[in-house]
Amino acid sequence: MNFPNVPDLPGVPPIPRLPGAVYNTITLGSEAISGVLWGAAQNNAVWGVYDRNSNLVIQPDSILNLANENEWSVCDFPVQDGSFASYNIVIHPFEVSLRMTKGGTTAERAAFLAQIAAIAGTTNLYTIISPEWSYQNCVLRSYSNVRRGPAGAYFLAEVDVHFRQVIQVSEVYTNTVTNTTNATDPTAQPIVNLGSVNPQPISAQQINQSMQAISFE
Repeated sequence: MNFPNVPDLPGVPPIPRLPGAVYNTITLGSEAISGVLWGAAQNNAVWGVYDRNSNLVIQPDSILNLANENEWSVCDFPVQDGSFASYNIVIHPFEVSLRMTKGGTTAERAAFLAQIAAIAGTTNLYTIISPEWSYQNCVLRSYSNVRRGPAGAYFLAEVDVHFRQVIQVSEVYTNTVTNTTNATDPTAQPIVNLGSVNPQPISAQQINQSMQAISFE
């Protein structure tokens, strides 16, 4: 079958002759899509939980799921006639959940659970890395282990690890002075400086006069 000669001009859509044809470096067709997915599957994607020194702290066999939740709160206040108005938005710490599996020997599975327990309940910050995004400054807030069926006897089928972001802020200190000049209790009033006192040395004559004024019974 003969095809019309479609010119490569602005406004003229590209029409490939065969599936998988290449037009302006863009591959079209189902074969090309399958090839792209196959190539992406062959690349070693980076996944894992790392500490501040870029050490992998949890070493599962596979990461099955990653769930990320981001939330903001909109602050409202009531106005007349029963309506509301919004005046601010507040960001909440994000949460990341990972579902992992671990097989191998009993000792290897126990070591895997020990890795999770070692970072739980601490204030250390970790980074969860996925191929597209990194979730930084996270703490492990909880984890759970579910084992089902015959396969659960030989590997940890579902270990869910839940992280929460720690939003870091800079400390700001101020000195606050409370005015207690008119306080009811005199001891709560601030100290008033009435001037400097210049002590004078005592002469021998003054010492003798003081000794003579003391009488003993």
